[in-house]
Amino acid sequence: MSKVKEFREAINANEDWQEEVRNFGDDDNIVNYASGKGYEFTENEYSEYVENNISGELSLFETELVSGGQGGDLAC
Repeated sequence: MSKVKEFREAINANEDWQEEVRNFGDDDNIVNYASGKGYEFTENEYSEYVENNISGELSLFETELVSGGQGGDLAC
């Protein structure tokens, strides 16, 4: 399993992490956040995962991020 997929599953199961991501500032990004939680992957790996693996099946948390305008940078 890729680290991006592992992180996606972990954040969708952890409401505290979700709240932290909802409160991201302009300088925050999901790759750095994931790294701080022990999930190491690059911006390119993240972007590739999102492009190739998100097929309309978003969690409620991911849907909130997309509808809130945070979209591609945060859709896990």
